[in-house]
Amino acid sequence: AIGGMPSFTVPATGTITADITLAANNGTSRLTTGNYVSAGTSNYSVNLAVGRGSKFPVAATIIAGPNILVPFDVGTYQGGFYALQGSFDLGTAIVPKVGDTYTVTVTYSDNTTENISVSVNGVLGSAAAPINLTAAPASGSTTPTFSWTAPLSPPAGTYTYGVWVGGPTGTVWYYPNMPSSQLSVAYNVDGTGTALVGGLAYFWTVGVTDANGNSSGTGVPYFP
Repeated sequence: AIGGMPSFTVPATGTITADITLAANNGTSRLTTGNYVSAGTSNYSVNLAVGRGSKFPVAATIIAGPNILVPFDVGTYQGGFYALQGSFDLGTAIVPKVGDTYTVTVTYSDNTTENISVSVNGVLGSAAAPINLTAAPASGSTTPTFSWTAPLSPPAGTYTYGVWVGGPTGTVWYYPNMPSSQLSVAYNVDGTGTALVGGLAYFWTVGVTDANGNSSGTGVPYFP
């Protein structure tokens, strides 16, 4: 993840259609790209998730692929369907390309292994990120409403929005799966977040996620 914000693609906002079934249905993998736009500059990341099938994955290591130092371990067990999740940042100088392919060694709980290939299926540029981020009131409230304008060039097909809010201790609220028609949300509308504290500095980000899990987002500070 870039700038302290979580990748909007793990978990993905909306239904993901680009899963790759591993050999003999041993498991499932998903490769997506993320883009965090700051001051007009894109910062890209590549995100890999490996999930269960007829077997349970306990380790995954990228052993070959562009723009990454290998071997690269893909996180540790995090529960849920996609048991292993990890990402690596490409920074501002490297843009992932559709077709970039990575070879991953997956180890299962029965001590068997297999090598799989996963490829980039989409990249969202800075024009795909929401714009005109505003909060009402602009400051001084522990229950602000966050608003934004649709991207200048939104993804083709179905896409969703997700809002992330971070503070001094990390994530305080994450609200994904908003339809493309929704352009605002009240903080902690679902009751899952942590109360904002006056006098502390926070940062809120809104991102777009396409039907394949690729994302582009941007963010601004907020002071309750």
